[in-house]
Amino acid sequence: MKRIFALAVAVSALSAPVLAEPKQPINTGLWEAHTVFLGLISKTERWCIKPADIAKFLSGPSNHIYHCTYPENSAESGKIHFKGACVDKKGQTIKLQGDGDYTETAMHMRASGSTQWMGIPIGGGATADAHFLSATCPPDAKSFK
Repeated sequence: MKRIFALAVAVSALSAPVLAEPKQPINTGLWEAHTVFLGLISKTERWCIKPADIAKFLSGPSNHIYHCTYPENSAESGKIHFKGACVDKKGQTIKLQGDGDYTETAMHMRASGSTQWMGIPIGGGATADAHFLSATCPPDAKSFK
C-alpha cells in the first residue's frame, strides 16, 4: 500500500503544472541609452540592467548628481509615466514629469522639467531612447548602485 501511495504521489508531481516565473517587462543585460537634453546636449551610455534595476530604469531620469524621487510613477503594459523631483547636493530642485513607451528590447521616454536659476524660472525637456544589446554585460558597463 505504501508503494502505491508513493507511486501516486510521484505521478501526480510529474503531471503538476510548472509555475513559470513572472515575465519581466524588459530584457536584462546590456542596454544602450541615448539622451538629449534641451535639444542641445546629447549623451550615449551603455548600462547593465539586472532584474533588481528594471523598476529604476523605467521610473524616470536619475544620475549620480541628483537624488530623484517619483511619487507618481508607473511602468506597465508598455507605458511609462512619472512625476516627481530631483535634488542636487547643493539643494537645487528640478521638478520633472514625463511619459514613454517600452517593449522587451526598446524604451523611449520624454521628460519636461522646471527649476530656478538666480530666481529666474527655467524649463526644458529631454528625451531618452534605449535599446537592448546583449544578455551579457561587459565589466566596464555602467550599473545602478
